[in-house]
Amino acid sequence: MTRKSFSLALVVILLILSGCAQPRSIQTSVTRFHQFEQQPLAQHLPPGSVFHVKPADKTLSKSPEFQLYAKDLSRLLEDLGYVSGDHAQNADFTVVLQYESDKGRQEILSYPGHTYLRPGYWVRNGSYRPPYWVRDPGWVETRFVYRRKVKIFFEIEDNIAEGLENHEVIFEATALNDSESLHFSSVMPYMLHALLENFPGKNGVVEKISLPFALEKENNQESDDSNEKETDEPDRNTEDP
Repeated sequence: MTRKSFSLALVVILLILSGCAQPRSIQTSVTRFHQFEQQPLAQHLPPGSVFHVKPADKTLSKSPEFQLYAKDLSRLLEDLGYVSGDHAQNADFTVVLQYESDKGRQEILSYPGHTYLRPGYWVRNGSYRPPYWVRDPGWVETRFVYRRKVKIFFEIEDNIAEGLENHEVIFEATALNDSESLHFSSVMPYMLHALLENFPGKNGVVEKISLPFALEKENNQESDDSNEKETDEPDRNTEDP
């Protein structure tokens, strides 16, 4: 192998290793609104407060899909010091979970062509190939992208209106994720984690949050260590999120 061939091979190996070293991540855009700037969080929701998770669409309350997502959300809230309750009547606050995706849109990605000078090099017969110009034609790619949205509300009952079902929203957060897949199963743990990242977060500020793709496996391992009786969750990372 010539010195030039060895150098090229070494560069290729380093590029491959650098690509492997960088884990895939889930990119989300998160916006949060809350009342915790006027009154401290501990006053609204002190540690140990009991919560109950319900769907924004009441018809999904018995859906296995919703129940899986509610379990993910409950685990994150318990990590914040709150206690999961089975019934809304006994809860200090209710967490409303809403998730939906749009009909998708077409995106066109392009890389403009350009001309560059390729350096000269020596060939095996001892001759020298002088530098020459090369034209890169560029490329155009079309893909279909869906926007997935996950939203949560923290509600507490307003006792002023007696006999009426009146709730006060003290926290709401929205996470957006664009992907070529419209399914939620593989990405929901990451979007929920992004919603509660550095809870309660900055009020009214749009934040870009990136989470490594191995997050769910770490959460599942922690859950298994804390509760040996709990059955293992199925691997939901079977597709590219």
